[in-house]
Amino acid sequence: MVTLQSEKFDVFCWLKGYFPADEIVASDIPDVLNFSLMWNLFESRVCEKLNDYSRNRFIEKMECFIRKFPRMNSLVNENLNILCYFQERYLNEGEFNEKFYYLRIENSKWKQLVQSVLKGEKAEPSSVLLALLIIIYRLRNHLFHGEKSIRELKEQEINFNESNSFLAEVLDFHKTLNQ
Repeated sequence: MVTLQSEKFDVFCWLKGYFPADEIVASDIPDVLNFSLMWNLFESRVCEKLNDYSRNRFIEKMECFIRKFPRMNSLVNENLNILCYFQERYLNEGEFNEKFYYLRIENSKWKQLVQSVLKGEKAEPSSVLLALLIIIYRLRNHLFHGEKSIRELKEQEINFNESNSFLAEVLDFHKTLNQ
């Protein structure tokens, strides 16, 4: 029989020992954990546990999901704050900044869609919803595939909070589809 540790493992305590003292702050951790949880729920419920989790499959799945979305207008209209946030984050005086290019949206079709939505050139709810999901997907990839260092977590706090709120709205709408 395996003997388990009697105490709960303290991840933050371990992280403090692993990284130099100034690299990690306890208050940065909940945002990452919450985003990880919200993305997991989104992926398992909305993406229906994609086996082939390539970029193309994710976007195809989102396009299919959006086509089935009966009240997409209200979802987008009730969540324009995240669109405004991303516009402020990724545009400076109407031009895309370094933060936008750091998203590394490699597919030119999707990059053009996101740029058009952020600039206000495309405002159809389906385009807005897909563009927002692409941005959040890229944030997810940066987090889960090591693009963000421990030091940068604090800088991502608002990204994670806004994304969590929006993912919750999408999950709520998805839940109503399946009732």
